[in-house]
Amino acid sequence: MCIRFLRFFNTEYKEFGRANIRRSIPSMVDGFTIVRRKILCTAFKYITETSLNMEDFGGHVSTLTVYHYGNTSLELTIQRMSHGNNTNLLKVIGEIDIESRYLEIELHRITQYIFHKDDELLLNYLNEDGIGIVPAWFILIIPMVLVNGADGVAIGCRTFIPNYNTRDIITNIKRLLEEGKLKKYDTPEQLLEDFYNLRLHYYKERKNKGFKSLPSIKRDPREETHQKEEDEDVAVKGYDGIEP
Repeated sequence: MCIRFLRFFNTEYKEFGRANIRRSIPSMVDGFTIVRRKILCTAFKYITETSLNMEDFGGHVSTLTVYHYGNTSLELTIQRMSHGNNTNLLKVIGEIDIESRYLEIELHRITQYIFHKDDELLLNYLNEDGIGIVPAWFILIIPMVLVNGADGVAIGCRTFIPNYNTRDIITNIKRLLEEGKLKKYDTPEQLLEDFYNLRLHYYKERKNKGFKSLPSIKRDPREETHQKEEDEDVAVKGYDGIEP
């Protein structure tokens, strides 16, 4: 019995775990899971210039990419790719809460700029059930794992990467290509000064919003000078008095 358990964990269970991780954890290269790559591959083939009924599109995904997990899961993934992201790659036409046969799906206009056609020659397609239609990962002009973030749970692991402002990502990529670094700091003092100014700005903004919610009170000018000194001290040391 012990040998059977060891054989099971070293063969079937190990393969299941690997497949579960590949299916549930997004790749750092393109920020997608296998299912999302299958959806995008089908979208590039059928809806680059026109829209398509959601049910028909799901059928194309199943046929073209050997998708085995059911239409409900597929439609949910499509809806997640079409709204609620910093950059939506798909666009669903119609009310989200109605049946899928009444919905149309099309490729978002910006998607074709993120996936450059010249990079298709560099893709390494995986062989699944004798069909090589889905790449191991896409090569994108910006890191989508930072644009839309990544979240996934699999056997023995979990990942969460928050999303970031798309314009900031593009700006930093250009700076990295041109200057070799993400942000220009010649000395550590410049970094501390920038951090201090940012922290002081947000502290004052929070304080002003708090004062606006209170009744207006006429203050002594001497108190304002003293308060300004306290603000600067808090910005440097933090609320708990510990320097950052």
